[in-house]
Amino acid sequence: MESLEDQLQRLGAPAPWERVKAAQALGQTGDVRAVGPLCARLRGVEYSWVRRALAEALGQIGDVGAVEPLCARLGDADSQVRLAAAEALGQIGDVRAVEPLCARLSDSHRDVRRAAAQALGQVGTRHAAPSLIARLRVEREHEVRSAIRNALKGIEAATAHLKDVPLPAHAPSAGRANLPRPATPPFPEGDRLPVPSAELEEAGSSPAAGKPSLLARLRAVLRK
Repeated sequence: MESLEDQLQRLGAPAPWERVKAAQALGQTGDVRAVGPLCARLRGVEYSWVRRALAEALGQIGDVGAVEPLCARLGDADSQVRLAAAEALGQIGDVRAVEPLCARLSDSHRDVRRAAAQALGQVGTRHAAPSLIARLRVEREHEVRSAIRNALKGIEAATAHLKDVPLPAHAPSAGRANLPRPATPPFPEGDRLPVPSAELEEAGSSPAAGKPSLLARLRAVLRK
């Protein structure tokens, strides 16, 4: 059986298929020490099928250190790489992936849209709900619509303890006390969740303002 060091060395093998096998083996180990080398390869110039294997391996390991390079690969020219990146981000479940995943809800490829919706459901933050609801209104593909509805159900379940407390129009400057906790360790306090202000205003509707709260709207969508 190969050691971790041997597998990492194979990531730089001349033959692409050897690099794929190395990525697959590293993903199966689940060893976080492989995250840095895998991310370095994913950021570099590689064949699309090697990039896909790298993204899949990072998803298997599930470490938050892979979020940034995986988010970058959501814009990859190859749809299969975008698909693998979306699935990996869902496995990791970090809220930093919300905005890039929401952008993939309008991807030209059905499978990427489906994977993005599923990933947003796995992240489980209501910041994704406005984009999911908006996409559900225009999506024609049955399997994508199903994935969106399941994601919304997952978000409703994950945020049920918030009841109908409206989402604030702006993230609080003192931190994220009012935001749902991610399944993975939170990102640094210096960061801000990148949610467009227009979506936050939409999500911030409240009964007091004469409009239903986000969760009330979400439940209405799911009943249809």
